[in-house]
Amino acid sequence: MIMDASFIVAMEPFRALVADMLPADQSTLGFTIQTFLIGIGAVIGSWLPYVLAEWFGISKVALNGQSPDNLVYSFYIGAAVMIVTILWTVFTTKEYSPKELAGFNANKEIIKEEKGKFSDIFRDIVAMPKTMKQLAPVQFFSWIALFGMWVFTTPAVAQHVYGLAVTETKSVVFQDARNWVGIIFGVYNGVAMIYALFLPAIAHKIGRKLTHSLSLTAGAIGLLSIYFITNPTTLIYSMIGVGMAWAEATLHIDVKGARQFSSADSVGPVEALDRALRNSLSQFYPSLKDMRLTDYKVRVLDTKDGTAAKVRVLIESQDDHDSWTTVGVHENIIEASWEALVDSVEYKLLKDAKK
Repeated sequence: MIMDASFIVAMEPFRALVADMLPADQSTLGFTIQTFLIGIGAVIGSWLPYVLAEWFGISKVALNGQSPDNLVYSFYIGAAVMIVTILWTVFTTKEYSPKELAGFNANKEIIKEEKGKFSDIFRDIVAMPKTMKQLAPVQFFSWIALFGMWVFTTPAVAQHVYGLAVTETKSVVFQDARNWVGIIFGVYNGVAMIYALFLPAIAHKIGRKLTHSLSLTAGAIGLLSIYFITNPTTLIYSMIGVGMAWAEATLHIDVKGARQFSSADSVGPVEALDRALRNSLSQFYPSLKDMRLTDYKVRVLDTKDGTAAKVRVLIESQDDHDSWTTVGVHENIIEASWEALVDSVEYKLLKDAKK
C-alpha cells in the first residue's frame, strides 16, 4: 500500500507539470506525447519480468515467503528509472514562482462557491441528470472488469490455461504463467496506443457513440474469450480486444466550408472537448492558441425534478490579456458544457475582432 501511494505521489504531478509549463498552443501536443510515452512505459514494464527471466537467465523461482529475482529486479529497475527521471525533471525544468503564477491570474474574476455539505453527495446522486445515470452502469461494470482482470488474470491463467492447482504458486510453471501475463498485458497496452491513432477516422465514419460501444464490446469479448482458451499464445488475441476498449473525445465541425475532424486525449471529457474544439478551429483562428480553460463548475438546478433536473455549467477561460466566464444549461451535463465552451470561443473571437 505504501508503494502504491508512493507511485501516485511521484507520478501525478507530471500531468499538472505539462499543463503549467507548456504554452497553450503546445499543450495538446504535450499531452499527446505524454500519453504515448506512458503507453510505451506500460509495455516495457509489463514485459520486463519475462525478458529478465527468459533472455537474461535471472531466476524466476521464488523461495517460500519471497518473490522471484526477476520480479524483484524489475521493481528495482523501475524505481531507478523513476528516480532518475524525477531528478532530471527537478534539475532541468524551470518552475514558475508563486509571484509569476499570481500574475497570470491577476485578471481572473473569483466566483465564490457556497460551502458544500457531506449530505450534498447523496442529494446530487438522487438529482443526477438522466444521461449521467445511463452512463453510471457502463462506468461501474467497466471498472469491475478492469480491476478483475488486473487482480485475477495471473491465477486464472495459471490454473485454467497452464493447468496448475489453486495452491501451486511457487513452481516454475506458475512463474511462467505470471511472466506470460506480463507479456499479454504489454500487448493490450501496445494495441491501445495503436488503436487510439485510428479512433478519429473510425468515429468519423460511424459516429462517436457507436465507436465507443464497439470498443467496449471488443474488450468484453476479449475478456470472455479467456475462459475458452487453453493455449497461452492464443491469449494475445484476447488482449487485442481488451486493448480496443479505449475511448477518447472526438468531434467534427464545419469551418469556412471545410469539415475539420479533431481528437484530444485528456483527463476528462470536458477538457478533451475543449482541446478538440480549439484544435479544429485554431488553423482558421490562430488567436485561439492563446486561450485556455482555467476553471469549471457544475450546479444541479431544480433538484426536486430528479432525473429531469437541469445542470448549470460555468466555464472560466483566459488568454494573455483577459479572463471571462460563460454558462451552459441543459439536462445533459456534456451538452451544457459544450454550450459553455462554444460561447467561450465565440466571445474570444468577437473580442479579438474588435481590436
